[in-house]
Amino acid sequence: MKRDPRLVRLVLKAYARHISTTATYNTMRQDLAKRGDTLSKDAFNSYVAALRKIFMIDDLPSWPVALRARSRIVRTPGRFFCDPSIAAAALGASPQSLVRDACLLSALFE
Repeated sequence: MKRDPRLVRLVLKAYARHISTTATYNTMRQDLAKRGDTLSKDAFNSYVAALRKIFMIDDLPSWPVALRARSRIVRTPGRFFCDPSIAAAALGASPQSLVRDACLLSALFE
């Protein structure tokens, strides 16, 4: 299936803005909409599946706080890139900007 490079960049940027969080795909789509870009739920999920298939992004499943816990406190998986430099590039971050933004730097390498 042929993919639109502009939409790939949008999905990568949305993922990068929510790196190391448990943001839902709906939250990411809403973030895109606030910035003037819209993508249907099916299209977004399709792009995410394609990026996961080529090992660009990965979701870390949530885990119970205690081994005997009946339910998980957090159920949404954590959002990560297989290589943090992809997220940095998607955000247009330079080495200097990462040094100034310790919060982003720590999220990239969490």
